[in-house]
Amino acid sequence: MTSLLIRTGYCLRVHSSLFRYSVVYGKNLATWTDRLKRWHSSPKSDADSKAINERGATANIDTSSTESGADDASLSQLLKEKDETIEKQSSALDELKDKHLRALAETENVRQRMGKLVEDARTFGIQRFAKDMLEIADILEKAIDSVNVEVVKESSNEEFKSLHKGLIMTSAQLQKIFKKNGLDKINPKGEKFNPDFHEVLYQVQGDKPGFVTEVTQIGYLLHGRTIRPAKVGVFVEQQ
Repeated sequence: MTSLLIRTGYCLRVHSSLFRYSVVYGKNLATWTDRLKRWHSSPKSDADSKAINERGATANIDTSSTESGADDASLSQLLKEKDETIEKQSSALDELKDKHLRALAETENVRQRMGKLVEDARTFGIQRFAKDMLEIADILEKAIDSVNVEVVKESSNEEFKSLHKGLIMTSAQLQKIFKKNGLDKINPKGEKFNPDFHEVLYQVQGDKPGFVTEVTQIGYLLHGRTIRPAKVGVFVEQQ
């Protein structure tokens, strides 16, 4: 019974080895099966069994080596393809990140520019209207300056006095409104000439060259921006 079991185990191992051997090397499975049947029907010595086992083991090693080599080659190819795919996807991701950052920067720039435009429109939207109002302020000041204060005081005409006082009050109220809306006077008499705020009408020789000698028309700033430069005369060096 024990010998039969041993033989049966031998048969199974040999059959399995021969099957793998035939797959690898292209042997005819039917031929090996027939030989196996004949071997099983005849008595076997221990030497034969040992030789068969050795041949089976060798076949197993060869098959395993072949399969291992094929698996290694397949694994190397898969790893190579994986690395190439990762590299391509990494490059694409970097490109997308760069485009995203550029788009964010451009959006922020547009937002800031639009904010500046809106702020300027809110701040300087009255610039044209303010320029027109300056003419009225000039007329009021000329009307006030055309009358000598002493004459007004000595005059017995109350209506004349009231008219002069009304002009002064109107001019003061107008300047108050100008100030409230960011409109400031430029009256640089005695100051150093500044081309950003002053416009030269004439030059005269004097002991303070580069300084304003007279203001013929007052200028105005709107929120720090010159909307009308002061028209002035400037001292130059004496010859």
